[in-house]
This record gives sequence, C-alpha cells and structure tokens, in this order.
Amino acid sequence: MNPACSKIYLNLPKKKTKCAKYIPKNAIYTSPEIQNQIISILAEVVREQVVSDLKSTDVKWFTLLEDGTRDTNNRENISIGIRYVKSGKVFESFLGIYTTEKLNAQTFTKLTLDILNKNKIDPAHIISQCYDGASVMSGRKGGVAALIEKSVGRCVPYVHCFNHRLHLVVVRVVTEIPILKHFFDQAILLHKFFGHGKIAAIYKGKTIVRLLEQRWSGHLTVVRVIYSNYSEILRTLDEIRKDNSFNGQDVAKSRGIKLVMLEIDFRFSLVLMKKILEFLKPADAILQERSTSLKDANCVILSVKSKIQDLRSDEVLQTLVNEAMHLCSEVNSNTENLRPRRDIKISGNMKNYLLTEPLPSSSSGMISNLDDKIKSAFFETVDIISNLLKDRFTNNDELINAVSSLDEINMEKLKYFENIGIELPSVEEITVVKDFLHGKPLDQYFNILYENRVAFQKTYCLYAAVATIGCSTAVNESSFSTLTAINRPQRYSMNQQRMADLIYLAFGRQRSREIDFDLFLRKFNNLKNRSLQLF
Repeated sequence: MNPACSKIYLNLPKKKTKCAKYIPKNAIYTSPEIQNQIISILAEVVREQVVSDLKSTDVKWFTLLEDGTRDTNNRENISIGIRYVKSGKVFESFLGIYTTEKLNAQTFTKLTLDILNKNKIDPAHIISQCYDGASVMSGRKGGVAALIEKSVGRCVPYVHCFNHRLHLVVVRVVTEIPILKHFFDQAILLHKFFGHGKIAAIYKGKTIVRLLEQRWSGHLTVVRVIYSNYSEILRTLDEIRKDNSFNGQDVAKSRGIKLVMLEIDFRFSLVLMKKILEFLKPADAILQERSTSLKDANCVILSVKSKIQDLRSDEVLQTLVNEAMHLCSEVNSNTENLRPRRDIKISGNMKNYLLTEPLPSSSSGMISNLDDKIKSAFFETVDIISNLLKDRFTNNDELINAVSSLDEINMEKLKYFENIGIELPSVEEITVVKDFLHGKPLDQYFNILYENRVAFQKTYCLYAAVATIGCSTAVNESSFSTLTAINRPQRYSMNQQRMADLIYLAFGRQRSREIDFDLFLRKFNNLKNRSLQLF
C-alpha cells in the first residue's frame, strides 16, 4: 500500500475506523466502469491461478473440453475447460465463458485457439478433445475437432461426451415411443399446474420440478418426484374439486389431470421409466465426477447396457404391470383393461361341433391379456435403448482398447499412444514395472507409480498422460448451471463480459476466496492512472 495512504490510515481518530470516510471524494471507485474493471481483474487473477496450475502439471498434456448453450438473451455461450494431472491427481478446470455471433466451425476453432494463446497455453499439448456430437464440433473434415487436429499437426482423438450420448439415448426413446412422449408432456403439465400459488399451498408433497430437457437426468428427477408423491398428487386434485374457492377452470383441469394419472398408460410409463432411468443413474454419477477416466466410464456403460438387456422378459413386464396396478389404492377401478379375462366355458350346444379356432383362456396369466400397446411399448423401449447404447458408444474403440491395455501393460497395444505424441517407456522399464506391479490392485497402479515415479518416470508419465484423456464435459455443464443462476431477469441488460466474469468468479468460488488482494490492488492500480495511488 502507498506509504501516504498508510500514514492517513494510522492517524485516523479511534472512533472512526472506516477508511472509506477518508478517501478523497474524487476517488471513491464505485462507478459502473470501476465495478466492471474490478470484476474483470478478479476474474483475471483467478484464471491466472488455473493457468499456473496447468504449467506445473506432472505431464505437459491436457484435454480440451468445450460445450455451448444459448442464454435467455439468445446469446451463444461457449464454455471452455481443461483437464490435466497434477501431483498424481486429475483436475478439470474452467477457463471461461465466451460468446460469438457466427456459429461455424472456423469461428469456434479460432475462438478456442485465441483463448489458449491469450492465456499462454500451448495448443500443441492438447492430447484429446471432448465435445458434444454436433456436426460443427465433430465433423470429420470441417468440424472443430478436425480443425484443431490440423492446427496441432498430429492425431488428437475426439471423444464425444458420454453424458451427451446418454442424453441422446433417452431423448430418442422418449420421442419414438408414443405413450412415453405423452407421459412426459403430462409431467410438464403437472409442473405448470402445481406451480400456481394457491394449488401449491394445499399440496403437501415434494415440489414437482420442471423437466430439464437439456440433460437426461432431468427426466429421472421428474419421474422420481411423481412416483414418490403419486397419492398426494391425487389427493390434492380431489381437494381442488371439493374446494369452492377454486374457479371452474382449475376444477376442470384437476379432473382431467386425475383421469390421465389413473390411466394405465400413464402409470405404466411412470414405473417403466423409473426402472430404466434408475439403471442409467450410476453412469450419470460417475460421469459427473471430474476425475473419471475414459476406461472407468466405458466399463460402467457396458454394465448398464447389460442390465438394460436383462430387462427384456415377460417376468419383468409382469412385475412392472403389478407395480403400476397397485401404485395406489385409488386406481383399482381403472384397471379393467389389465384384468385377466375369465375362462370361457364351452356351451353345451357346441358339443356336437368341431372347433377350428381355440377359445380364449386366462390360463397363461395376465401377460397374454395385456393391451398390445403396453407390451409393445415395453419391449420397444428396452430394444431401442439397448441398441442405442451399443451404437452410440462404439466410435472410440481403438482409443478405449489402448487405454484398457494399461491394465496388462501390453507393449504392442501401447504403441497406439505414439500416434498421439506420447513417448513410451523402454521395453526394459516396462518389464521391470510389470514385475513390480504384479499382485497389486489394478485400480492402484496409477497411485503406486506416482509414489515411485523416480524409478519409473516414463511409465508414470504414460499413465498420467492417459489419465488426462477426458470422457465428459461435466465441468462445462456445471458452468451453465452457474450461468442460469447469475443471468436472472433483473440482469438481462448486463453486458456479456461482466456476466462472463461474474460466472467465472462464482463457479471458481474456492479460488475466488483465496485471491491475493495485494496482487489484485497492483493490477487495479496499474490498469490506468488512479486519483488515489494504492501502490
């Protein structure tokens, strides 16, 4: 701090301890322009900490993470993140949110490279790229992934974000199966209806959340709420009909919604989607962890796919039907179409006739008498999800096989990594490493090699480089959640740079709390000539 300022502060009367009272009136530093400068400098200090971490990593490599979304001002926001290994641990950090008017691959590529260069991050150290599956990002010839690879001058694998793939699977099945599409349309209606203050006041269950179509996990949240509060929702709808204080429109809507909820299509869709989405939940949980490796994510996806395929049986269908029928005591009178038909007795008048068609019978149980639409929806849903999980998670097979080969330390398969610029250890070092790791848990290899990196430097660098390869843009999606929290209606007039800086500070709140304010004051003081010299 400037000595003169320190002297003023030390000579303050004891009863007046606020420095602001003694700052000259021409240097109060509260104007909108000054506020923007302060916010911008704070964001710059936090970003410098991230870049500093990247420059002190265990290996030079990093993965580029990128995703985009539109905000309420119809601006395209591009979130850029990086994944790296430091001190034997995997980190994913956020570099910032940026905007552009043109939405083509060339513009996105130039923006990305400019941001990296501005922060003195060498693009030549990109080991992999993780984006969504839009053609502008994933195009083999003209997409961002291809242009980045061309700029770097070597193979830089592109990984389609696993979370985006799961989302596309769920969206596809919901749009292709009519009763599922209708169910989620009705879930949206439930959210809107129960969002009215007067109705919400008499509803005692958990809030019926809005369906977040951007992320498939939003479908699971909605399903869980409706399932666990099914009886309470019906009770509230009955209460509305009995309460004379509600207008005719609300009463009519409550009657209609209850009839829909009592239909077997709605109840069966509810229990079916709960079953399937709960199976997908472990995949979402591991993909939200920023330290998750490509190998671990792929293993979980394979397990999920296997369990989804196991659902395809009459026994599972029967279980789901029973659950739908007994969801609550009020639905018993609305399940006629699911009740087993009575055995049809042969009339005595038919004894002397030859029957060419078998008479219906309930001996095969309820499944044989189910509405064809319910059976068809069940088997179609399971088949579509199984096939989509198979088709959408096969475009990184070569990379995944190479990553998996680290478990057996297969030198032949490890040669793949030379194509992406990773230096392999010598055959002799690999031989010693295999003997050293023999009998030790596979999931501890990375930690063990880090602790013994002096002895096995090249092997550890190989493992660290592979751990850097990302599989999800979870850090970017989290930044969009912060964007939604910051960009409230009262802030719609905020300029993009101020909003981006506030998002950056809010998202990296841990780093923001640890800002070196001496460094901040120096930057603020040196930005332009100040009326009050702080340093």
